[in-house]
Amino acid sequence: MDADAIFARLKTLAGTWEEKSTKGWTAGDKIRVIARGSAILFESSFADEPEEGMATVFYVDKGRLLLTHYCEAQNQPTLAATSLSEDGNTVFFEFVSGTGMKSREDGHMDKLILKFISNDSYSERWTFYRSGKEQWMEEIVCRRTSSHRSTTGQ
Repeated sequence: MDADAIFARLKTLAGTWEEKSTKGWTAGDKIRVIARGSAILFESSFADEPEEGMATVFYVDKGRLLLTHYCEAQNQPTLAATSLSEDGNTVFFEFVSGTGMKSREDGHMDKLILKFISNDSYSERWTFYRSGKEQWMEEIVCRRTSSHRSTTGQ
């Protein structure tokens, strides 16, 4: 798996997005390339809830694609890309470590399946882990807002 190539593809998601979750919530997402191109910040915000929202930062370290998720559970799990689908459109991430947790048994985001659907659409499927097992999965479908549509038409 070429971490740099996947990271470059993630950079193409920079822009403003609308999110819709299988748990019933909607939100806005802003994706920005930061730190002179060495990190990508995904910011989710919930307009009706002050001091709410989450952030995920993607980066490459020593040839591995990593992410750190700053969660409303008030912890920061780090996940690593572990595999890529044959078609190259789905990246699988798994828990490596975390801060803000007494142990891995504390509730945290543990896995992510990120699927590139088109230049203007992608999905995230998150697994929450607590007390030795996965508690639930949530899928979030993200669509680029009309004012920031890709010009490639995919």
